[in-house]
Amino acid sequence: MKFLQQVMNYLLNRALTEGLANNRTFQRFAITTDKMLKEVAKEAPKSAEELKRKATEYSRQFSEEFTKALREEQGKGKNKFF
Repeated sequence: MKFLQQVMNYLLNRALTEGLANNRTFQRFAITTDKMLKEVAKEAPKSAEELKRKATEYSRQFSEEFTKALREEQGKGKNKFF
């Protein structure tokens, strides 16, 4: 039984990983996140207010990208992951 669970876990993880790797929306999200994190690390926020502003901007961008991705997927009428 445990062997079967491990096989299923492996297959699902592989399908999910390949699905995300080939998903343009996820790729855009990863690039945006990478740029934002590099910018934050480089600038080293000087105050809590600046950090709050950056976190708010990041969460706004994430929300917009996620909403856009959901609309695109709903428009296609199918789920790419399974």
